[in-house]
Amino acid sequence: MVTKTMMDRLKKKQNYNGMLHCGDISYANKFNNKRQKMSSQHVWDTWGLMAEPLSSRMAYMVSPGNHETAVLDSNKENGTILAKRFIMPGNEHFYSFSVGMVHFISVSTDEDIDQSSTQGIWLDRTLAWINKKRDLWPWIVIFMHRPIYSSGKNHGN
Repeated sequence: MVTKTMMDRLKKKQNYNGMLHCGDISYANKFNNKRQKMSSQHVWDTWGLMAEPLSSRMAYMVSPGNHETAVLDSNKENGTILAKRFIMPGNEHFYSFSVGMVHFISVSTDEDIDQSSTQGIWLDRTLAWINKKRDLWPWIVIFMHRPIYSSGKNHGN
């Protein structure tokens, strides 16, 4: 399993202080049509046990992916399980935090982000606030599940 191999490799190298996980956290719903009702909790639990040795020792920051928040992809969970398992600063779907001279912003690519949406208004205000404090945070990193630009057939622009 790719995730287990990756987690085992990361546990051996402790030269970092945190991790950004950009969506599709456990794929608990990937084969829902083949699973019994509520079996996705077992997948979340299994993934959690795999990730715990790493995530319990450092900041493990997540941004939601379509398999956590999109109605059709998440087995109608709408981000509930993600929000209960990962308590992120402010709003569980979009939030920001600082580490040293870097300000990190997590946005949800499966929710509206235009200027009139809740997330869009929040992002505009957050960027305006950060811009006033660029002497503290000259670097801004925005992380999200889906890329801003893509030529892919499934999730292209």
